[in-house]
Amino acid sequence: MPTYQKIISKCKINSSNGCLEWTGAKTRDGYGIIGIGSGKTQTVHRFVYEYHHGMTKEGNYVCHHCDNPACCNIDHLFSGEPYD
Repeated sequence: MPTYQKIISKCKINSSNGCLEWTGAKTRDGYGIIGIGSGKTQTVHRFVYEYHHGMTKEGNYVCHHCDNPACCNIDHLFSGEPYD
């Protein structure tokens, strides 16, 4: 399981928008992704959000105020419910 410090060390600040952008592997949609053991993966922004706030409510997403999928700045993340 990766540590928070290791995750943050693979990010860089985008001074134009304040995003903390993941520089490692990404999904096709641009979301940072990490291995969490036993062949499982997790998105970086969810890992960071849950590190700070605990698990999200079942079925909720971790969303970006900045609409930047590579961003893992905790100030840009929030838990949101799916909508139709």
